Amino acid sequence: TKDEIKHIVLCCAGFADDHQIFMKYASDLSKREKNTLVGVISFPGYDHRPDFPWTKHKRDGYTFEEWILSMKDAVKLLRKEENRMNSNGKKAKFTAVYHDWGVVYGLKYTNRVIEESSTDLIPDKVVLFDVLTSVHPKCKNVPSNVPAQSRYQIIVEHLYRVLLAVSFWIGRYVSSLLAPFVLVIGFSILGLIQLSPLYDEVDGKISRIPKVIVFDDMRRLVYMAHPYYYFLCSAVNSAFAKKLKDGMSLPLNLERTPILYMYGTDKPCDFHDLTALQLLKDTSSCKVVSVPDAGHYLYIQQPQICLDEVIQFMNN
Repeated sequence: TKDEIKHIVLCCAGFADDHQIFMKYASDLSKREKNTLVGVISFPGYDHRPDFPWTKHKRDGYTFEEWILSMKDAVKLLRKEENRMNSNGKKAKFTAVYHDWGVVYGLKYTNRVIEESSTDLIPDKVVLFDVLTSVHPKCKNVPSNVPAQSRYQIIVEHLYRVLLAVSFWIGRYVSSLLAPFVLVIGFSILGLIQLSPLYDEVDGKISRIPKVIVFDDMRRLVYMAHPYYYFLCSAVNSAFAKKLKDGMSLPLNLERTPILYMYGTDKPCDFHDLTALQLLKDTSSCKVVSVPDAGHYLYIQQPQICLDEVIQFMNN
């Protein structure tokens, strides 16, 4: 466009997706909302290109600081392109869109740049797709009388996370040949006993978890489970847990950094903290939208609803 850039948007994918999962949504967003510059990134270590295959990534995955650094680099590139296109020097509004593990990674980034007062890097608004972490530890208006999670929800959430973490550990420290089969057998059992976190008929066609064992794909999937391994380690190491969870919450000032949280209703369990969910509902600058006929990949399953809500949120 010859006009000035008014919005920049960064979309960050989660487990187990590279940047391509967001490309269609990002393209549609840039076409719908004129004068918008949209970037797409994936979780560090999740990309796989002919010139840089996944096997060249660090064997143990990437550190928390590297998560944050990778997103800083992405936002700086968008700002650089914005400056090239905006000759008048005006700054575009920045909206960050995070999905799945991108939420964890993205909120750590968001809280860090707020803490550092890095003005050009701080999102003006944040969109969370299908994952919602906890309330900021310094929040003074934490909602009360929030219902507890059901036992079923707790069991489902923990089982698949432990399975992914153990599979990564086996692949890294025991046998890279054995780990893919442990993962496939484990997910098959969870499906049979109805403890899988997703419905195959809703999310199965989109999820990267293969239905047919292709060994190289399974080895890559095992590698991409390294964030789950970090979480398992945090359960037995309090110092590591503090470092992992630092900055993983919602921002403290939700008036300054408004949140739009959207989630699909067609899943065996939800991936949101119920206290945080109520806080967003109680905060006038924030919004919660449940999306019918959609599961974990709601922005693919119901793209028009997600586009409409995000564009309205950006311009509100």
